[in-house]
Amino acid sequence: MEEGRDICIRLGEGGRGLIVEKMEITCRACRNECSLEVEYEDGEVLDVAGNGCMKGMIFAQGEVNKLDL
Repeated sequence: MEEGRDICIRLGEGGRGLIVEKMEITCRACRNECSLEVEYEDGEVLDVAGNGCMKGMIFAQGEVNKLDL
């Protein structure tokens, strides 16, 4: 999987649009090497898809923390 970052808009409370960034990464927390789709805003992970275990969520937050935001 090619890793990268995108920007998307997600509806928040009251139908207000939030600008959310999305990136695709390969998790290296365990030997499964899951393909993760991570949505985040202002350095906070909002959603992770594709993780086979909770280590993927933790790994994703660590990767977001490494970004220059």
